[in-house]
Formats: sequence, structure tokens, C-alpha cells
Amino acid sequence: MGLYHGGVRVEPGAALATDASASGKVCVLIHGLGNNEAIWAFRRDRGRSYGSLLHDDLGFTPLYLRYNTGLHISENGEALASLLEAVVKESPVPVRELALLGYSMGGLVARSACEVARRRGLGWLALVRHVVYLAAPHLGAPLEKAANAVAWALREVGLPQTKVVADVFALRSSGVKDLRHASLHREAWDGVDPDALRRGERIETPFPPGVRHHFVAGSLGPSERHLATRLFGDAMVRVASASARGTGHAPAPSDVRVIPGVHHVGLAHHPAVYELIRGWLGEGEGST
Repeated sequence: MGLYHGGVRVEPGAALATDASASGKVCVLIHGLGNNEAIWAFRRDRGRSYGSLLHDDLGFTPLYLRYNTGLHISENGEALASLLEAVVKESPVPVRELALLGYSMGGLVARSACEVARRRGLGWLALVRHVVYLAAPHLGAPLEKAANAVAWALREVGLPQTKVVADVFALRSSGVKDLRHASLHREAWDGVDPDALRRGERIETPFPPGVRHHFVAGSLGPSERHLATRLFGDAMVRVASASARGTGHAPAPSDVRVIPGVHHVGLAHHPAVYELIRGWLGEGEGST
């Protein structure tokens, strides 16, 4: 795991020192499954991203996280929590505000890191004002649930041929398997068979208090009610999951936005999404 600024890996203590205009406001951008920080680049202008625009518009220093998405989400959450604590403690420029942008799996890694910080009493959590979740599967990912069911059924058939196919299905990484129930905690997988049909359940985890949480969902159809959207969401994550509905910690409607016609990957670099992010992170600074 590492932090990147301007395409170069930076040590925690030097992260803000690389930005001559650093104001102590930091935005950490956390990519999704199988990505790296390149996912944030706008398709028609690779030099622009949510991070660069937040720097120009609101004075945030953007730090792009790169991590191994094959590891358990909770392992990455623990590592990120420690990394952010080092940034805050070692930075020559005092950090006065943190914002987290998590895309897809990255949103779950952000939640896991916040929970680790809460449990361990880490100081950086008190600096977080906003967390933005872009297509994060808070209720789990349907494709991983389907893959688990198919692998289990093939194994239950009991034939050598189907067992081979089941074994291939089982090669999915720990990070992918964690997406089944949006597992944020080590106790969700430690000592548990990861390929059991009903392996564990989603452990309800409150969103940290004192932080504004914002949710952006994509939509294959022209509206949330369109059949394609109701069935497939943004093609990877359904709207209810991206909006954290049914988690027991439902967000206020003002903090949930559904972007019609924008698929899963597009949510990481779309002008309409950036306008939402800028508005949320610019609250209280005269930004709209």
C-alpha cells in the first residue's frame, strides 16, 4: 500500500511537502477492485481527475492510494488506518481536514479504516469531515454472491469434472470474496470457510459519527425506476447497495444521488459526479 501525488509515490511524512500550495486540507482517493489511481483520470483529458480539480477549486492536496485489492478488505482497512495516522503525525504541514473518496471496493476500504480508527482511538478520524462513496457495494455485490453459489453447486454435484471447475471458481481472491457481504472486519473471515454457501453474514457497522457521508450510485437506465436500473443498477452495484439502504444506518436523502445513464466505471471520472463532490466538500466555503 502506498500514497501517490503527481504520479510519484510519497512517504507519509512528506506527502504534503510535495505540494507547494498545501493548506492542510487533504483528500485521499481510494480506487476499486483491480484498479490503480489511473481510474480517476478523465477519459478526454488524462491530466484531470477529481483530485486535481479539488486542488484547483477548493485547495485540497490530493493523495492517491494504491493497494493490493486481492487482500481482505479489513487488511487494507487496517493498513490504511495506520498510513493515515502516520500522515497526520509526521507531516511538516499540519493536517487540519481530511476527506475520503472511495470508489467501489475503495468505499468499503474507507469504511473499514474508519472503524479501525474508531476502535483504536486514532487521531486522524477526528479530522475527517466528509467521506464520499462512489458505487460502493454496502450491501454486498450480486456477482460475487452468484459466483459463490455456482461454485458450491458444482462442488455438490460430486463429479471430478465439476469439482475441477469449482476449484477454478474458488481461486477468486480474498478481496473479491469479501465483496459478497461487504465484509469490513477481520472477524468476518478469520477461521471461516470462505467458500461455504452461507459463509458468514454482513456485520452491521455504523458509519462514524461527526462525519458527513455521501453516496453516489450509477444507473444503466434513464432513471432509478427504469427496469434496467432496478435489475442491474450500474451494471455492477445496485442502487440500494450503493445508497446504503437497508444497512440500518440509512443516509439522509440529501446525501444520496443517483446519476442516470452512468455505468459503474464512469462514476470514477464523470463531470456530473465531480460537481456533487465539489458541492459537498465545499460546504461552508461559499462553494455550490
